Amino acid sequence: MNIGRISDLISNDTCFEMIRENRWPDGTVLCPHCDSENVKKNGHDNVQVECQHYYCKSCKRYFDDLTNTVFAGHHRPLKVWIACLYLMG
Repeated sequence: MNIGRISDLISNDTCFEMIRENRWPDGTVLCPHCDSENVKKNGHDNVQVECQHYYCKSCKRYFDDLTNTVFAGHHRPLKVWIACLYLMG
């Protein structure tokens, strides 16, 4: 029986939902640059379409779900990093 890779059991969509729930538990997205709540959604990533992009109207900077996290700037899908963290734990 071949079950494939563990990363195939986790969806990127679920991982991004988990990141958002942990980063902004009350549902209010805060700008990681200035902590403002004056934020609007600004499309999605081209590669990881589950990753929401935002624009801060206060400091006029762009950010996404992963900005200023340990997952920012990596080229592997988020589900691979989450699976690695699970296995390390």
